[in-house]
Amino acid sequence: MIGHNDAVVVQSKTRKQFEKPRRLPNEEYRRIFSRVPRVCVDLIIKDENLGVVLVKRTIPPALGQWHLPGGGVLFGETLEEAVLRIAQNEIGIQVEVNKLAGVTDFFSDNVFGHDISLAFLVSPKSLDLRGSEQGENPAFFKTLPFPLVDEHKELLITLNYFE
Repeated sequence: MIGHNDAVVVQSKTRKQFEKPRRLPNEEYRRIFSRVPRVCVDLIIKDENLGVVLVKRTIPPALGQWHLPGGGVLFGETLEEAVLRIAQNEIGIQVEVNKLAGVTDFFSDNVFGHDISLAFLVSPKSLDLRGSEQGENPAFFKTLPFPLVDEHKELLITLNYFE
């Protein structure tokens, strides 16, 4: 269970039909998520001394912009499992999930159209960051870099992580 003030995230204990989280075939994925919102998670990896981790996108959408590490939740995957997977796959570290920090609606002209992303505050278990095929140059920032994905900028400023 992940808590945040009066918001609580509870996951079902009955997952027998979902033996292993899985990706949908690409064509099916695109067909579904061109018609319905996609559930995603964003990671606010914060260190009191170093700042917040941001990654420079190397793929669309937001190509060339700084953003929070994040991505889609796989079918049969819990939110916490998605956070842990994305931290490992996108920036090569393990994290501890602390709390749900906020929710962002993304609307775009890309294939997904509408993403709903739950942003989790997490603590890094190591500081040895590495990039991936989705983003390069992961780094801690104490001030907002430019260009930064607008929705992530608004979220981080609203949460008082940056001015």
